[in-house]
Amino acid sequence: MDNEQLATKQFSYNADTIDAIVKFLQKRKEGDRTITSGEIEPFQLQLLCQHIEKMIYEKQKQVVGKTKEQIRVRKEDLGGEPGMQKVLQNFYEDEIKSLTPPPARKAARKLCEAGL
Repeated sequence: MDNEQLATKQFSYNADTIDAIVKFLQKRKEGDRTITSGEIEPFQLQLLCQHIEKMIYEKQKQVVGKTKEQIRVRKEDLGGEPGMQKVLQNFYEDEIKSLTPPPARKAARKLCEAGL
């Protein structure tokens, strides 16, 4: 059921997309090794979910009135592991760039990089 207060309408994930996200998030680097565990960092999951919701919002704007079909997230939409890694790596820069006016960007960068 759609909620008019939400920016996006209902969407779904292919099962293999969910598997790909979970497998990706269960991996972590330790030195030169990649370790797979049963744990997922909630913050990383939230970043991927925000990225997916933005992507769905843009797709829904393009098809408004053209189809009533629910959009399904495919693993190809995420660009595989490299695409998901890019979302996580770009978070900091993307957030800094979203700040306005430009002096706020400089202040935020200084705060984040130099500490409180």
